[in-house]
Amino acid sequence: MQAKYDSIFKAQHEEFNAVLDQIQLIPMPVEKPLSKWEHLKQEVGGIAIGIHSINRRSLAYTKDKTPAVALD
Repeated sequence: MQAKYDSIFKAQHEEFNAVLDQIQLIPMPVEKPLSKWEHLKQEVGGIAIGIHSINRRSLAYTKDKTPAVALD
């Protein structure tokens, strides 16, 4: 009984491999190149994020290091 199922499985496997051999793989472009405007927006955005993170760090550093002033 097992031999019967093995032969069916083998036949289906060979048929599947034959179909796969017939399929032609066509490479598809995933991303299009950026236009000049899109590239500029991306560069400016990266610079803005960098400036923002530097400002946040410097503010956090100065906030922690300033001495407390007693108001009399």
